[in-house]
Amino acid sequence: MLAIADANVENNPEDKSLANMSCFARGRYGFDIEDAMPYCDAAVANGRPGYALVNRGRVNLALGHNEAALADFNEALGRKDFESHFMIVDAAYGRGVARVRLGDGGGVEDIKAAIRARPTVVNDFEDGGVEKPTADD
Repeated sequence: MLAIADANVENNPEDKSLANMSCFARGRYGFDIEDAMPYCDAAVANGRPGYALVNRGRVNLALGHNEAALADFNEALGRKDFESHFMIVDAAYGRGVARVRLGDGGGVEDIKAAIRARPTVVNDFEDGGVEKPTADD
């Protein structure tokens, strides 16, 4: 899947939306995370859509770049055109994880709200290598 997605990016440089697929696949499923950022940055550079920010945020979390992840999730959550997007739950959950990792206990409320909205969000992030923080984190 990654090889096809990456080949599409390379073979169709005029289609700026394709980089998001390469970023998404890596962040969502935890594959080849160390090579994800060029695709994620390209996806975000294409107008900074909320979903691309969430995908890059997930990769940043998987890489342990918590401040960068928090910035991505905050920006996504602050976009008016993203308020009704289904990935808003991912943005809230990811922001909560980043906040908790950075020592901000308020992140627990983000996590709880996201789980109430979509209980599977925890498994979705864990599939990508991002564990739910414990109460001690």
